[in-house]
Amino acid sequence: MITSWVPLIAASFLMIAGLLVVYAWLSPDPDAANRQRVEDLNNQMSSLNKRKNAPADTRLKIANQLAELGDRATKGRRSTAVTEERLVRANLPMRAGEWLVLRCITVFVVTMLGWSLASHWWGAALGLVLGAIAPPLILRFMANRRASKFEAVLPDVLTLLATSLSSGFGLSQALDGVARDAAEPAAKEFSRAIAETRIGTELPVALERVAERMDSDSMRWTMMAIKIQQEVGGNLASTLQSTAATLREREKLRGQVKALSAEGVMSAYILIALPVGLFFWMLRANAEYVSMLWTTFYGICMLVAAAVMMVLGIFWMRKTVKIEV
Repeated sequence: MITSWVPLIAASFLMIAGLLVVYAWLSPDPDAANRQRVEDLNNQMSSLNKRKNAPADTRLKIANQLAELGDRATKGRRSTAVTEERLVRANLPMRAGEWLVLRCITVFVVTMLGWSLASHWWGAALGLVLGAIAPPLILRFMANRRASKFEAVLPDVLTLLATSLSSGFGLSQALDGVARDAAEPAAKEFSRAIAETRIGTELPVALERVAERMDSDSMRWTMMAIKIQQEVGGNLASTLQSTAATLREREKLRGQVKALSAEGVMSAYILIALPVGLFFWMLRANAEYVSMLWTTFYGICMLVAAAVMMVLGIFWMRKTVKIEV
């Protein structure tokens, strides 16, 4: 009796096992589903990042192409070296080609701004002139201001060097202290000189490069004093102390001269700005009254003569009020 049930029980077990195998084969693997979900999320994030970074990559590509175009335009020109020197002196991290591209963009933007504000051709012309003149003037101003700051802090730097040398440190160690403790821009310039010595440049050569980068007569005199001391011997700390005292007296005299000549400088600025401002005020108030300056032959001749005389007057007044100390 029992033996008759054995085939049935065995068949039942086989059927159940087959159903379990089929269910396991057909049912999705939770780990596989999780892996697929994670992979889908990663794909979505990567595609989102690509779409997000696409504009940035495009802008970077356009900027690189414009910079290369500017480099080709400035290659071999005499003004390129002067521009690069002023960029370094002003601590602007860009090449001459990039500066040229920035100037072109500035000219376009200021010209369009002048046209939109004035709604007249003279607004665009004024914007064109300002956009072309302003960037080099701003660059020169930034370079001269940083060079003046270097000249102002150089006596304190020399005093710090002399104190370190008197304490028993060597010149290289004293310069390390200056690079850490001195005020800007002296700290950055001397840090650059120290970095140059670490790649094989001699210390006097690196310091002379500082003088050339900053166009500093005071630094040149300092290097001359150091070279003389190295040739004839003596106490370098005492030499630096006397050099610092001389530079302080020179800076004091320069401040006095600047204060005495400030009135003449302001008068020169007023004399330069007054004709130009009066012309544009009259152009705004009564354009027909001054239109003869560009609608008639004699008016054009007068306008050209006035521009030439203005330029000559600007150069003459600059030479008059500029006093070298």
